[in-house]
Amino acid sequence: MPRTPSKRTPPQPSLLPDSNLGASSDAIDPTAPLAARMRPHSLDDYVGQEHIVGPGKLLRRLIEAGQLPSIILWGPPGSGKTTLARIIAAQSNATFVALSAVSAGVADLRRVVAEAQDRRLHPSFAAKTPPSAHPEALERSADSDLRSPLAATAERGLGGEVVPRTILFIDEIHRFNKAQQDAVLPYVEDGTVTLIGATTENPSFEVIGPLLSRSRVFTLRALDEAQLAQLLRRAVTDPIRGLGALNIDIDDDALEALAASTGGDARIALNALESAALSVTPSPRQEPSLEARTSPSKDHAEPVEAPSDRTPNLPTHVRPQSPNPVRPEPVEGRDQAHTPDSSSLPGSEDQTPTKHPEPVEGPSPSASDLRSPLAATAERGLGGEVRHLTRPIIEEALQHRTYLYDRQGDAHYDTISAFIKSLRGSDPDAALYWLARMIEAGEDPLFIVRRMVILASEDIGLADPHALGIATACQQAVHFIGMPEGFYPLAETALYLALAPKSNSVGSAYTRALADVELTRNDPVPLHLRNAVTGLMKGLGYGRGYQYAHNYEGGIAPDQTYLPDRLRGHRYYEPRSLGAEPDLANRHQPADAPSTNPPTPRRQPPHPHDHSV
Repeated sequence: MPRTPSKRTPPQPSLLPDSNLGASSDAIDPTAPLAARMRPHSLDDYVGQEHIVGPGKLLRRLIEAGQLPSIILWGPPGSGKTTLARIIAAQSNATFVALSAVSAGVADLRRVVAEAQDRRLHPSFAAKTPPSAHPEALERSADSDLRSPLAATAERGLGGEVVPRTILFIDEIHRFNKAQQDAVLPYVEDGTVTLIGATTENPSFEVIGPLLSRSRVFTLRALDEAQLAQLLRRAVTDPIRGLGALNIDIDDDALEALAASTGGDARIALNALESAALSVTPSPRQEPSLEARTSPSKDHAEPVEAPSDRTPNLPTHVRPQSPNPVRPEPVEGRDQAHTPDSSSLPGSEDQTPTKHPEPVEGPSPSASDLRSPLAATAERGLGGEVRHLTRPIIEEALQHRTYLYDRQGDAHYDTISAFIKSLRGSDPDAALYWLARMIEAGEDPLFIVRRMVILASEDIGLADPHALGIATACQQAVHFIGMPEGFYPLAETALYLALAPKSNSVGSAYTRALADVELTRNDPVPLHLRNAVTGLMKGLGYGRGYQYAHNYEGGIAPDQTYLPDRLRGHRYYEPRSLGAEPDLANRHQPADAPSTNPPTPRRQPPHPHDHSV
């Protein structure tokens, strides 16, 4: 039975705040954080990620051609994933619906898909019922002159009709479980929705394989210091969306420190800048020097009239609106000369003079409700006052440096990998750096010790047999004293392991032995190596011919073999010539080598257990 779209309930608002506003929307929420207000409007204003949206790059070409496939945007926090999705929505003639995987569920996905199907099956219904999408989508669809011919053609079907498209943006898509991701899979497959997923986690582990195969993954990088500084300067000077109305004067070293202390996260940098700016008391600008005041250029300069409107250059919805506006007082010598008296005008005797309301001290209650904190603060910063931001103020606004580290995410594994590779490469400085990064980010110290214990055997081994004992002692010390003092044994052990000689002969020898185990048959244990516990076993030849090693000089039975007959002569252990390993290797005499010392039979000491084992 065909659908009856007229009976469908109106589309519900999206679960992501302000999701219906594209990047080019003129509506600016004055109470939103600075990072939200400063979102760029177009790819030309977008800072960073030149490797995917730079001129001529693949993603940019797809966006401009109107041929955007389903994509996954993978990058660290504050790298511009959500902003890029909004720009795509603003430049495409598609319905943009945003969901946050933190709060959305399968029911929300089904609702979005149902609306998208209605728009595709009934374009006229979609035109009569605007979806919860970008408010300018329908206007842009009619303005075909502003779009490229390829983009306009891509939006029309074979018969020339307009095919409405729906872009589904899922923020933090890695928080969706497998069932939730499966719910949207068939509709991405048939093109009902174009998926844009944003995630900070590795999609290879967090996004199901079928969804990955139907999407293109674009990797975003953390912004470097120069890009962050560009964003910060833009925010300082922008009087509409930024902090330009506050007359901010930020020191160069303060701006550089802010750009270097946020780990490439533009959101943290911008919001910290706003907190610092709003916390500083405006101070008068420094008066010019005596020489500057008495210079000829200043003496003969034309006077600059003071503006009568002291409201900062803010959008109309940010400026304070008062129902009782106060008329500016006339300036003596100017307004009186050019403003005629109303009583002298013709017919003034028959007219009732216009009564203006009395000035009101301070904003009225209704006006204060419409004023944003930024607008109110900006008014206090006028009149030649400036807000000076220094490095200590910026550091105080940051409170504590934010580290890009997740104990279950990529940063967790990437950092420990750098730490272990630094130890293996005998670089004590790099090892200490990565160790400090992990400790300050809140990593579990026992996890760090556990990896060092592994490295002591894997990469040092017999080159320094004491390394394993030191790493194990570190585990006991950290467990005993705890943090923060636990960094002492951690750093000491890291330095010892980094400076110790390296040998991977232990792991290499085991790998060779494992290869024979997997590639050869399961040969029985030779009879002379079996333990004869009962008389029956002795009668079957168990233990017969076994040479007790301690009965021979040097503790080695020269003619004794220990491998199965088919593997006799196989060598697995190949000693390295580093550290203590050569001395240990010199003690080893292959079983097939000729004996230089004749056997000296010794009486076995009494023991309750069989020494043949």
